[in-house]
Amino acid sequence: MWHYARGTAFAAKKDVAGARTEADAIHRIAQETDWSVLDAWAVPARPVLEVAEDVVRARASQAEGKDDDAIGHWRKAAEAEDTIPYMEPPFWYYPVRQSLGAALLKTGKPDEAQKEFEAALEHVRGSAWALYGLQQTAKARGDAAGASKATEEFEKAWRGDPGLLTLDRL
Repeated sequence: MWHYARGTAFAAKKDVAGARTEADAIHRIAQETDWSVLDAWAVPARPVLEVAEDVVRARASQAEGKDDDAIGHWRKAAEAEDTIPYMEPPFWYYPVRQSLGAALLKTGKPDEAQKEFEAALEHVRGSAWALYGLQQTAKARGDAAGASKATEEFEKAWRGDPGLLTLDRL
């Protein structure tokens, strides 16, 4: 996860080359490691690394302004996450579909974004982050009732300064 943390940090600083270097390192680890011991214990190391790699690649693409590429990587990450079995605590720490929803919304696709935020809420019921995305989606669609409902749910779930939330942080 060291490469994942570094990759997301590089992407946040708009160091696309650094982020891609870390994504490549994640890919190499996933391909070159013998996972048989973890597989025997039903630990989904490969899918977790697929999610990590594609999240870093998505964030790098976003940093570069390549929104369509980012959406493709978010979709791959979400599909990989869907293969990870349920576990408490979860093997992957957040529902990637909320990030896919944010990317879709930012590119003017609110209907698709809504589906992804709803899917994220199925994964992590009551997620304030996904509820925020749903609220923003309803606003973008001109759905005042939907925005009001999402805002009400968001206010129940969120603790802290709501100003900290932006689509970029999802």
